[in-house]
Amino acid sequence: MKRRLSLKTAVAGLVGFALTTRESLAQNTVAPNREKYRTLGKTGLKISPVGFGPNRADIPNVARRAFDTGVNFIDTGRMYENGRNEEMVGQATNGIRDRLIIQTKVPNALKTDPAGIARSIEESLRALRTDYIDIMLLHSVSDEKDLTSPALREAFEKAKKAGKIRFCGFSSHQSNAHSLLRTAVGEGYFDVAMVPYNHAGKFDHTVYKGFSVSWNQTELEAAIKDAVTAGMGIVAMKTCSAGPYAFSPDEKPSFPGGLKWIMKNPDISAMAVAMANFREVESNTALLG
Repeated sequence: MKRRLSLKTAVAGLVGFALTTRESLAQNTVAPNREKYRTLGKTGLKISPVGFGPNRADIPNVARRAFDTGVNFIDTGRMYENGRNEEMVGQATNGIRDRLIIQTKVPNALKTDPAGIARSIEESLRALRTDYIDIMLLHSVSDEKDLTSPALREAFEKAKKAGKIRFCGFSSHQSNAHSLLRTAVGEGYFDVAMVPYNHAGKFDHTVYKGFSVSWNQTELEAAIKDAVTAGMGIVAMKTCSAGPYAFSPDEKPSFPGGLKWIMKNPDISAMAVAMANFREVESNTALLG
């Protein structure tokens, strides 16, 4: 019994500390420069170039702090932590849903299963505590055939007509993202693409050890530009996986420096940046000031 009481006391202390920290940070909030927000392709959505990736954060207050600084874009996925990540996002966005742009994903394995995609969307809606999702992506595409699936198009268009999703697209972790972008443009109905992009042109996956990807930066940037010209919105991921970067000669290498490098490309509407604590939120979202 004493041990249980001690645990409860410890948890209460941590919660109180998190709340106090959040309140003290909020007192020093600098109003974001909303002129820095970008238009996400043909969706017309005005999106913060620094987005919140919650897959490393378990405390909704961390996400709330990001929103306080001007972040209005949050990226999650049905497959992250078996749906628990979406549930955390649902907690963090409760009461402020109309201020935010939520992007989530359906598992790639469902690409030929319209009924399965429909079920996955319903599960996401419940977990996120919302009646619509701004952007729904097919997760982790590696083959052009994934994007030409008639079942995928059917499911996405049906969900759009029902008002359950507003826009659709795909994500890819692969080195052939350039060819996937060109295929998606040819299909004509994808609104958004989420692809790896950073200053080094490569990344090592932080979860799946041994999973390394590199790409031809010139080739990828050309495909991104063509996709944007066709009306697609581009979201960058694996933004910090290239390591720190010195954006200018008078700066020390840093992760925000790497984000600034990405932001200099006007074809990138937003970045999904993993932020696990208040310190990371403060340093990354300072770019919105």
